[in-house]
Amino acid sequence: MADMYGDETYWENRYAGPNAKEQFDFYHRYSGLKEYLTPYLKKEDLVLNLGCGTSRLAEEMYDDGFERVISIDFSATAIKIMSDKCRHKRDEFKYVKMDAKKIEFEEGYSFDLVIDKGTLDCILCGEGSVNNVKTTLKQIYNVLNHRGVFFCVSHGAPDRRLHYLKNPEFKWEIKTEKFLKIISDEDRKEPITEDKEPDYVYIYICTKKPHSSNVKRGDMLEP
Repeated sequence: MADMYGDETYWENRYAGPNAKEQFDFYHRYSGLKEYLTPYLKKEDLVLNLGCGTSRLAEEMYDDGFERVISIDFSATAIKIMSDKCRHKRDEFKYVKMDAKKIEFEEGYSFDLVIDKGTLDCILCGEGSVNNVKTTLKQIYNVLNHRGVFFCVSHGAPDRRLHYLKNPEFKWEIKTEKFLKIISDEDRKEPITEDKEPDYVYIYICTKKPHSSNVKRGDMLEP
């Protein structure tokens, strides 16, 4: 099943299925991430939400006062579902069909924060995973402004993720957080016991060093 997560056709079929409008969030909802995320955000910041699917993350950020969030996904169906649902929100809160491996905005876009909740994990399940992750990370790095933050939520432990993030091309400082994964009763096959290692989620907070670009924080051109 995990191999399917790297397949664009799998996600398109999933979002076009009978339960497509039932929103789904990988790992945690915004409330579970807020204490880790908000120290790196200002209300006026421009955020890129990577591989959004039908997650409630952007909506819940909006409700908490972070209204400049652009969410992308390669599934046209997911983007339509979320665009229709959120069409009454402000212009800088929107959903755009776009592949995380080919992030293409008009010249001048500069994001304060890019958030990924499970997208890199999915890419690592597909063909050409190593090169595709490197390509995606380069895209992310290039759209961040000079103090921008890449906030990556992953099930991958540091020994499986840090070597990608520590690519010498990327001039950023990395902080790692670890916390328990929320698992619903219907998904849990057996309870956690004293002799069973619980399931964890990791957050990799990658902050660009100030000298890595001359772009001012929050600068962008109108699309």
